[in-house]
Amino acid sequence: MNASPTATVLRPLPGLDLNVRGAGHGEAVLILHGASGPDSIDTLLDHLSVGPRVLAPTQPGWGGTQRPDELIGDVLTPTPLVWGESDPVVSAGFGRAYADAVPNARFVLIPDAGHPPMREAPDETFVVIDAFLADETLTKD
Repeated sequence: MNASPTATVLRPLPGLDLNVRGAGHGEAVLILHGASGPDSIDTLLDHLSVGPRVLAPTQPGWGGTQRPDELIGDVLTPTPLVWGESDPVVSAGFGRAYADAVPNARFVLIPDAGHPPMREAPDETFVVIDAFLADETLTKD
């Protein structure tokens, strides 16, 4: 890792506490899904923490953490939902439906990748996420 992650609890929405590990520094804060557990996204955390401050939550529902399913429609921040085309755990159809429930989501399917795509196709996944972060229209008021 570029920096040792620190642990904290964030409350992005009333009634939703997220246990997160953070790394990096900078103005941007990026909250990432925790994949199959807190340590499973270290590659992505390491890749992104050279620029923005990255906060990686424990996947909601993992280890007894809260699930925000009923609150997902309240997320108004532009959000990339990156999915593996060959995900054997959660289908691409579910990913598309999940993206449809988030008002400003962009659904991106990574060809030939499974679950999670950043483990099976890290280069392709990083290209998608880096392009999303570089999109200056997302920060304009």
